[in-house]
Amino acid sequence: MKNARSCNKPVPPQPDTKPDHDWWVFSTCIGTVELMLRCAKTDAFAVVPNPTEEEWKRAYYAPKNPYRWPKSEYGRVVVKWMAGAHRLVVG
Repeated sequence: MKNARSCNKPVPPQPDTKPDHDWWVFSTCIGTVELMLRCAKTDAFAVVPNPTEEEWKRAYYAPKNPYRWPKSEYGRVVVKWMAGAHRLVVG
């Protein structure tokens, strides 16, 4: 029998390479200066590190007014957690 902890091993964060995501900005993380995103299709969680000043200002209002992240910028999205994966991505 496998050790139950083996399925919870941290995995390194990865850039989003799946075009089937539908990312929405819903908040910011002040401590790490990242935009926080959630996929409307898969319920995955991701961040955008090092946002521009304009992106940061817009995201300030995201808790009340979430908005779709542009598909042209999906290469900057770093997936932290995938629904159904039962593991948190650390890094």
